Amino acid sequence: MAALGAMTAIYGPSILGFKAVFGVTSAAAGATLAIQSVGAVMGVLIAPSLARRKGARTALSALSMLIVAGAVAIAVVPFWSLTLFAAFIAGVGVGGCDILATQLLIRRMGARGPALVNVAHGFFGVGTVAAPAAVALVGPEHYQLVFVAIGVLGLYGWLSLRWFVDAPGDATADQVVGVVEVGARSRRVRSLGVWVMAGFLVLYISHFAVQTGIGTWEPTLLRSLGHDARTAALLTSLYWLALVVGRFGAAALARYVSTPLLVCGSCLGMLAGTLLATQPEMAALGLLIAGFFMGPIFPNGLTWLATTGHAHGNRFAYVVAAAFSGMAFSPWLVGVAIQNWGAEVMPLIVSALGAVSVASSLLLVALTRPRRGTSSP
Repeated sequence: MAALGAMTAIYGPSILGFKAVFGVTSAAAGATLAIQSVGAVMGVLIAPSLARRKGARTALSALSMLIVAGAVAIAVVPFWSLTLFAAFIAGVGVGGCDILATQLLIRRMGARGPALVNVAHGFFGVGTVAAPAAVALVGPEHYQLVFVAIGVLGLYGWLSLRWFVDAPGDATADQVVGVVEVGARSRRVRSLGVWVMAGFLVLYISHFAVQTGIGTWEPTLLRSLGHDARTAALLTSLYWLALVVGRFGAAALARYVSTPLLVCGSCLGMLAGTLLATQPEMAALGLLIAGFFMGPIFPNGLTWLATTGHAHGNRFAYVVAAAFSGMAFSPWLVGVAIQNWGAEVMPLIVSALGAVSVASSLLLVALTRPRRGTSSP
């Protein structure tokens, strides 16, 4: 999980290195994360099927090696087109490992699953902190060293799978999300399910668009505001650290605060942080606040989805795929905007996306609130 997080957070601080080595534009450099996210969507969609056919251990082993191969290839390939292809390969591994690890925790850990999903994704966050910090330490011109280190970390994860034991039903979607089918549904319930899934899809696309829009372009924004490259990379690592703190904090709160309240409050806090960042003198603090509040959204949103009764079949995978699709378009969108209007436009764009997250979370509260005379799933 730490290697997955590192692969997600390293591209922003490495943009200067990409531009120096390959002579590409800012928008093109930002496309590496977009390409990786496209691969991650594919990984999310194929991983459950691979696990059902070959076993979860074999699937995790293969997907882990894709992360290793992609990270090391990015460090050594001499052409930009090969860098993009390596990012895609790494992305397939990132997406596939992410959904399988999340499903396995929920499937195997029972009542402890939601808290442990927060912990696991907290370690994802540890990787997102470590990668920008490492780039700040060695300098963007030596970004290749950090990609090699991520490959070594992924290799360690692959080696640890020797102690993993497959269990029946690991990749069965309905068991994973804890949903019990109750037979034929009324047209009204089916229609409600469509709206609930649409709400979660929008929530995940928009929230991950905010997360990666900030993570990729915060160094560029801070440099435009007068910070040097190392300081900008360090402040970006603090943004990811705030996300980790928020995620581990949510693991402690999950027992006492309802999941919908936790997710909605987090979306509101994220939006408040991005709006604060529109003020140049408060940009770093605002993005730090946004990172803290966005931390709980991903793992707790999945737990919320699992309790709605609408996550049967492959819908769980579709929601996770939506998260990576948000990661795919946001760096490109923000990069194009920066190229045309300057780096200061970034907080405005992520604030607009954050407003979409708030609206979708509030809609989901209304859609999933237990009706009088009915019991919650």
